[in-house]
Amino acid sequence: MKITEHEMRGLLSGKCLPGDMHLNEDLPAYLVRKFDELQHKRDDLANVVIPEGYVLVPRSMNISSDAMESICFHGGDGGGQFGEFTDVILWVGDIENDDGTKTYGLNITTAEYPEEGSANISEFVEPIGSGTHDTADKVG
Repeated sequence: MKITEHEMRGLLSGKCLPGDMHLNEDLPAYLVRKFDELQHKRDDLANVVIPEGYVLVPRSMNISSDAMESICFHGGDGGGQFGEFTDVILWVGDIENDDGTKTYGLNITTAEYPEEGSANISEFVEPIGSGTHDTADKVG
C-alpha cells in the first residue's frame, strides 16, 4: 500500500476511495485489512532464516593494497616474493588483533596451516541481530 499524504487526506475526508477496496467494504475495514497485510509481510521478512554456515556481508568490499599483500602472503603470488600459489580459506567473522581488539569482516588464512593465523581482508559492521558469529578458532 503506497499512498501519499494528499491521498490519505482524501480518503479520510471521504472525497476518494482506494481502487483495491472490496465491494461493500467501509474505510475502517479496508485500513484494518491493509495493515494486516503489511504486518504479515513484515513478519515474513523477519522470519527469513540465514542457512547454517552463511552470514550477511556487504554487497561490495574495498580490498586495499595492504589487504592484497595479506592475500599474497597467505596464498602466494605465483613464485615471486611470496612463493607459489597455494589454497586459502576465506571466512567471515572476528579475528583478534595483536593489541587484543577484535575485527569483524572478511578474513583469509592458509588452507594448509590455518592454525598459523589469519588476516583481515575487508572490515565491515556485523549485521544487526546476527547474533554470535564465527571466530578465528573455528576456521578449518
